[in-house]
Amino acid sequence: MLSHSSVPLREYVDGIVQFRPAQSDLKIRELAEADPNWVDTAREVFRHWMLRDPEGFARTTDAALSESPKSTRRHMSDTLLLKNDLLLVPLCHPGIFTLEAALQLAKAYLTQEPLLDIRLTRVSWANVSRGGRPTGADFSVRCLEIVEKISDCKRLNVVLRKYLGSPNGAVRAKAALLLSKAFSDSKLLAGHFFSEPDPRVRANILEGLWEASPDPEIAHLYWTGVRDIHQRVVGNALVGLCRIGDKRALDVIRRMAADGSPAFRATAAWAMGESGDPDFRDVLMSMRSDAVPAVRCSALRALVKIRKQTNRPSETAPVA
Repeated sequence: MLSHSSVPLREYVDGIVQFRPAQSDLKIRELAEADPNWVDTAREVFRHWMLRDPEGFARTTDAALSESPKSTRRHMSDTLLLKNDLLLVPLCHPGIFTLEAALQLAKAYLTQEPLLDIRLTRVSWANVSRGGRPTGADFSVRCLEIVEKISDCKRLNVVLRKYLGSPNGAVRAKAALLLSKAFSDSKLLAGHFFSEPDPRVRANILEGLWEASPDPEIAHLYWTGVRDIHQRVVGNALVGLCRIGDKRALDVIRRMAADGSPAFRATAAWAMGESGDPDFRDVLMSMRSDAVPAVRCSALRALVKIRKQTNRPSETAPVA
């Protein structure tokens, strides 16, 4: 029997790694027989294993949790893995799981840990801020992508604000989108909007407000966005204005369709599609002859989107 006390920890971990996934629950029982403090021992083994071979750790524990008896599975996940954050770091590692696989696992873990969104963001932030591995924008962005799908982010105000202080624009942009969607705090968001040098962040702040209730301060922020130098920020601002019923935005979009910048013309076509206004069809048809392929493609996609929206079957009253 493999015993923690009889071999060095590295060899012990090597032995655990070699076991087939279906046998993992058996090895946990062997740990219990070999060491009265088996839970602490197992935690240490898993921690070293994760650091040494994160991909193998994730693959094996995932299979073990899927194939083990329900009682063993719950004990492994609750006592050894989930409650000690050993599953959370691999979950946010883009090199271990695809986003689809990570989301599937996160939704499964959510049934056992209702506060998974809080723990994910805290583990991710702590790992990055202390220079742990894995680090970097990809790790933080993946964490926020998972959180976006499993949480309404209403209880993540404090930690999301920390992410807004990240030196990486992609991380700030994702955090801004979630914060904006969850809280619609126009004063807080305006402060970040005006001081933010990265257009992705400014654009995401505006996009996150699309579902917010109409508010004069939000409308003011949208009009500020219309004057931005980046086309994505302007486009998101115009879509936001259309959503709150400000008809003045429609004229701005029409003028933007004739802008000298192809990027702005393509964004204007996209905004027309997002507005769903069939009155834009004539403009979009003319934009299909634009000299720039990106503009033509954007116009075509907008036409298709408007056509789908206008051709939706209307509900008819039942025949008496």
